[in-house]
Order: sequence, then C-alpha cells, then structure tokens
Amino acid sequence: MSFSASTGYQLTLFASTRITPSIGFSRDLVRRDTVGTVPDSLQGSYGAFVAGPPRLNVGAGLGTDLYGFFPGVGNYEAIRHHIQPIVNWQYSPAAQIRDSAAARTQRQVFGEFNAKTVNQITVGISQTFEAKVRESRPARGDSAADTASAAGNRAAPAPGQSRKVMLLSVNTNALAYSFEPTDRFGTRFMTPDLSTSIRTDLLGGLQFTMNHSLFEQRLSVPDSAGRTELRRGRFNPFLTSFATSFTLGQNSALFRWLGFGRSSEEQRVPERGQTPDAAGQPSPTPVGGATSTGNNQQSGAGPWSLSVNYSLSRFRRTPNDTLPGFRGGNSQIGAALTFQPTRNWGVSWRTDYSTSTGRFSAHTINLKRDLYRWQANFDYILAPNGNTSFAFSVHLIDLPDLKADYHENNLGIDRPQPTSGTQTPIPTP
Repeated sequence: MSFSASTGYQLTLFASTRITPSIGFSRDLVRRDTVGTVPDSLQGSYGAFVAGPPRLNVGAGLGTDLYGFFPGVGNYEAIRHHIQPIVNWQYSPAAQIRDSAAARTQRQVFGEFNAKTVNQITVGISQTFEAKVRESRPARGDSAADTASAAGNRAAPAPGQSRKVMLLSVNTNALAYSFEPTDRFGTRFMTPDLSTSIRTDLLGGLQFTMNHSLFEQRLSVPDSAGRTELRRGRFNPFLTSFATSFTLGQNSALFRWLGFGRSSEEQRVPERGQTPDAAGQPSPTPVGGATSTGNNQQSGAGPWSLSVNYSLSRFRRTPNDTLPGFRGGNSQIGAALTFQPTRNWGVSWRTDYSTSTGRFSAHTINLKRDLYRWQANFDYILAPNGNTSFAFSVHLIDLPDLKADYHENNLGIDRPQPTSGTQTPIPTP
C-alpha cells in the first residue's frame, strides 16, 4: 500500500518556457506472508503491516518548446520542427531511523537505500516534424465543402486552420541520473533500458518501437563467504525488442501519391444495406487511431485493407548462462487482409508466422455474405497444434438474437510440435 500527497505550481518564465516547483509527502506500507519478515513485536502494528520511512519530496520541472520552420516541398506549404526538452529534478532528504527492532525490519523489507538521500535529475526530449498541406483554390462555382471532400479520408481542419500531416515523430524515454549512489556498487545512472518510438502518418501510419539494454552484466567480486552477484557492467547497447506495423488501403496516402487512389469518398459506389465488415468499410476508429494532427491517412478506407506487423524479442547473455550459444528470443510476422470480391461478399484472412521456427502459428478465415436484412458468416480456424474448427451462422441484422448457427471444432488429428526430448501427443479437448 502506497500513499502520497503533493502540490505544485507552474510559472511561466518567458515565451513557452515554464518551471513547475512541487513539494510532496509519501509513505509505503508492506505486508508479507514470508516467515520472519515481521517479528512478533510488530505483529500488532498496522494490522501486520510494516511501515516504510516517511519521505519528504521536493522537486522542480523545467520545460520549453523550440520551433524550427523550413520551406515546403511538393504539396506541402511549410514544414515545422518541434522539440520539447523536459528536465525534472527531485530531492528527498534521508529519513531518520533509530536503531531499533522496527528500523531493522524496515531495512529488511524495504532495503537499506530506501531511507537514504534521493537527489536525481531526469532529462527527456521529444520531437516532431509536421507539414502544412498546401491549400488549392477552388474552381469557379465550387464550394468550400467540395474542396474539402477532395481530401479523401483525411480529417477536415478546424475553421481558419490549415490541414497538417505528421511527417515524423521521434520519442525516447527520459534518462535519469542520481547524484547519490543507488546501490552498494555505487551505481548512479538509473536508466538501464532505452526505449525509442518512431511514427509517421505517411506509408500507412508506419511506426517503429525499439528497446535497448544499455549495460552488460558481470559478476561482483566474491565476498568473504565466496558469494557473487550480478552487477552492472560496461556500456554496451543491445537490442532487446523491436516492433513495427503499418496499414495500407486503396485510399491510403501512398497509393494516392502514386495516383492509384480515388480522390474522394463520394466516388465510392453506394453499398446496399449492411456492408460486411470485411469489405473494407472505414471504421470510426481505424487501426492506429487518430494522430495528434487529426489525420487518419493510415486507416486505408478502401475496398481492401492490408495490415502487417513484425515483432522481435531477444535476451542479453549474462555470466550465469550455462548453455553455449544461447540467445533466446523470438521473431514473428503477422498479417491481416480484408477485401470485397463482389458487392455482397466480404473476406477476411489473418495469420501469424514465426521466423524463428519457420512455421505458421495460426490461420483465421472469415467469409461474410450480405443477404439484405440478413447476414451469413463462415469462420475457419487452423490452430498451431493442427486442430481445425469452423462455425457457420445466419442472423437478422436488426435482431441479432434471431439466428441459426452451427459450430464444430477439433476436426482432424492433432500434430504435436517436435521437441528435443520425447514427444508427447497433445490431448484433444
């Protein structure tokens, strides 16, 4: 159980530069079932809770906005570079703990450094590149609404504002440094991992997320009992995870730029009744969500849509690794495709493929048929262990509870995954 109270006030120094001083109080309570954690003399205190040392926290944050403007290119009238550096400082004086049974229990539960002085600084930065779309003058007799409709699936700007596109957004997590040692090894740099996120509204909302482990691990010098433990080693960034994804459709920014996309949604053929979801009808909240500029270019919004994602995870070797050549980790590619072969048919297919094992993990196929006020669905699933299942249903769109459905699973024979040891068949549910 943790509780805290704090207050702060933001002061504007000049322009967009601001400072925010704050002061607060915090305390932790812990109750554990581990035998010996709470001595008999403290069983009645806080209902078997152990209270940590009270901490007084004083801090200040400094932030500003820096802008750079560049001439436009192509359909962009101007480009703006926005940088947001943020610096936070936190100070907490050492807690006064007397030498007693309660103090020894606190050190046992919360650690020795929980009551020492906290004096640290955190630095973070985020930056974006935004472009202002060049507004074309409407032809004689055209209205402003007709001009806005030519933007396709892009969000309309607010009155008096030009439409903006997020060309590139780069964000990293904040780096923290302590002026006081954080452990018995004298560690001061408090950020063991660095996370970076890159995103653009172009190319189907392409985004990257990377995580790096910044330091190696090494064994400490053996103590008097011959025991060693892992401690931070030299600076050596190592990629631990990577993920990327994007979505494409006929009306995505890439195909419009190449001249293959339709210029406006009004040119779409009107669809009768309830169009199947797999037909590519744009969703109010497309994959990836709206961007900070309100531009939904990544949504695709066409009769077909393709989403692709890739993920990689790895583990850094430690001195305790005993398996030679062990690296661990896994990489996987996922894809989802929806399209409309005819006016009343919709098809959706999704699969995942592991590049580490060279196998597909699953396949999911959905077929939908528009029957005017009714809708028919057929689902087929191939599980990683080889089992298959399918379901068929017909329901009234205006009254989904009125339906006729059929479901069958565990068709075929289980095919257990090969292992290095004895193969055990996977039981059928």
